[in-house]
This record gives sequence, C-alpha cells and structure tokens, in this order.
Amino acid sequence: RLAAPDVADVDDAGDVREGAGDGQTLPSTAAQECAEIEENTEVLQSLKLDLDPPAVPSLDENCHDLDVPSEVPFMLREDIVSAPISQAPISQVTQSQPAGVETARTLVEQRRVDTALRGLPSGKYGAEGALLRLKCFIQLRKFADAAKECETEELKDSFEAQLFLAQAPYLLRADGFGALRKLQELSEAWRKKGPESMDLRLKLLQVFSQLSLQVGHGHVGLAALQRALDGGDGAKRQLWSLLGRHHLSWGNLTAAKDAFETARSLGPAQEASLFLNEGLLAMAQGDYAHARGFFESATAASDPEEALAAENNLAVCKFYTKDLPGACRRLEALVKQDALRFLKPCLLQNLVSLYEFSQEAALKR
Repeated sequence: RLAAPDVADVDDAGDVREGAGDGQTLPSTAAQECAEIEENTEVLQSLKLDLDPPAVPSLDENCHDLDVPSEVPFMLREDIVSAPISQAPISQVTQSQPAGVETARTLVEQRRVDTALRGLPSGKYGAEGALLRLKCFIQLRKFADAAKECETEELKDSFEAQLFLAQAPYLLRADGFGALRKLQELSEAWRKKGPESMDLRLKLLQVFSQLSLQVGHGHVGLAALQRALDGGDGAKRQLWSLLGRHHLSWGNLTAAKDAFETARSLGPAQEASLFLNEGLLAMAQGDYAHARGFFESATAASDPEEALAAENNLAVCKFYTKDLPGACRRLEALVKQDALRFLKPCLLQNLVSLYEFSQEAALKR
C-alpha cells in the first residue's frame, strides 16, 4: 500500500513550520509532491472502503485467504440488533463447544483456512481443534506442518491423521511406492476393526486406488480392492462400483463393465451412483448422447463429490453433442447456486475450456 511521507513540518507554501529543524525551506515542488501524495492516499483509502465483498470465497480446496480477501465488513441485520438477548442456562454454556471451534469450523467450510488457522492455537481446543488445524495445513499444502500436527496426542487415534500420514511419503518426498505400502498396512489394520469401520475403509480404498493409478502402479490398487471383495467385507455394491471405476481409469473397459453390472445387481436400480457408473462407461466408449442421459439422472446424488462429477461430465457430453451454450449455462448456474460446493478446479477447468470454443471467448475469459 502507498504511504504518505511525514509532512507535518511543511506548510502549504513549502515553508518550514516552527520546530522543523534548521529553519531552511523546502522547494515548492517538494511541497506540492507531498500534498499530491496525501491527496492520492486519501483517494486510495476512500476506494478501499467502497470495495464490495468478494463474490466467491475461493477457487478450490487448495486456495486460501491470500487469493481472496477473507475479512469483509460485517453488517448486523436490524432484526438481530433489535432482538432481546436472553441468558442461556449455565449448564448449556458449559456443555457447548467453545466459540473459537465453532467459528473455525465455519471458516474451514467456507475455505477461509488462513483465518481459521490464526484462531486455532495448538493444543487449545482438544481433538476437534487439532483436526481442524490438520485440515487447514492440508488445504494450504503445508504438508510438513500437517505431519507434525498428526503426531499430537489429540490425533493419535484419528482416522484422518492416519490416512494423511500414510500418504505423507508421496506428498513430502514423491515416494509413491512407500505411500502405497503404508496405505496397504492401514487398510489391513482397519479391516480388523470389523464391519463398523467399512465407511472409513471405503474412503481409504478410494485414496489407495487414485494414488496407485497416479503413480503408475494401478495393479497395487487393484489387488487391494480385490482383497477387500474376497475378504467378505460389507458394502459389496460400493466396492464393486469402486473396482469398476478403477478398471475404467486404467483403460480396461470390459472389466469395468462387468464390475458395474455386478454392482447394479446388488443395489437399488435407481441409485445415483449406478447412473454415474453407466455414464462414465458410455462416455469412455464415445457414446456421449447415451452418457448424457445417465449423467442427468446422477446429478441428484446425495454425495457432493458424485454430484459434482455428474454435472461436470454432463457438461462435457453436452459439448460433444453440439450443445455448447447449454454446457456453459449449466456450469455457470451451478457456480451461482453454490460457489463453495461447485467452484472446484475440475469444474473451473472445464468451464474455461468451454469458453474457448465460444464466439465470445475473449469476453468470457
């Protein structure tokens, strides 16, 4: 920011005021420059006060407050100001979450992680505070700090901390095979905890599958998924669906089709995730018109990630079926509807790519 120099000792005519020093006068040009700087500074300050708050909080989970201002003017609604303030019973106050944790949780949900982290000193808010700190470090890509946070007493039994530490070799040292080995050990350890841990194991296996494909060891992730199926674990439909998507990403369309058919036979025919499977398979086969219908049905998925995947792939199918305006409008509507939920790198990249084919490409950009 521009800062005006100290001109307290110079009057408008350029003469030195009383107590200014050696009694010499500054040239009139210097006084004029000082006056102009003061005037420009006042203009800048007035412009700053008139800035509108940001329309969207951030671009993706890796963005933070350095990209988008997080502190915006807060105005109380009249109905809140005029409402009477009631005293909560002491028992309710002592049992409630600390205000700092509630505020930090809201900030993390809004992806304002720099601000959240400043209000979460280490060791102050117990396990939930430590977990929020961990999420902030991961979103800021401060993986070394995240690894240190995982070693605290509050997170020693946390699944999220264990899952991050298993990926740490790849995130910190690009050691993909070391990370896969740790993920495999963690998967076996959680398998012994019984069926009640299946939801967490599905999340772990999904990370395992994605990382194995990313580092070029897809066969390792495939073996882990097959072990989970052969071991009689629960959630068979989700496991077969995950196996099919692994095959699809690996380029084995025949195996993907067989796995998706098995998943369909084990679950409700109208489930959104099954429509997403069929859409992904049709899209990989180049049948965009057929895939478009499946993705339309999958957009109602309760899982935010699956709903986003359906919307994103639906836009791609619209583009390939010569409906460029429809593809752009759909993605733009999603961003306007809920920027926090939908403005992610994958959607943003597709939207920008679609704009390049528009007749108003420069304006859209």
